[in-house]
Amino acid sequence: MKDFLTSNWISPRVQAKNYRRNYFVPRANGYEAIEAIYALRDKITPLIQISEVRSIAADNIIMSPMYQQDTIAIHLRGRKIGMA
Repeated sequence: MKDFLTSNWISPRVQAKNYRRNYFVPRANGYEAIEAIYALRDKITPLIQISEVRSIAADNIIMSPMYQQDTIAIHLRGRKIGMA
């Protein structure tokens, strides 16, 4: 569970000035995931422009992050360091 922050995706459309992180964790680990991000609040607050937390029901799509498990999705979007 501790390495859930390593699985992320950066959209090529926003790499110039912005970044986007999407984290999908099992709902059973959602509290720990939110706590981990909350622990970084002093470092990331100046950089985050938009954040969203969603609860998503399990599905039966094999390649889906929600395959046979309820999931918490944490979306962060912000600017890169040094960007205005």
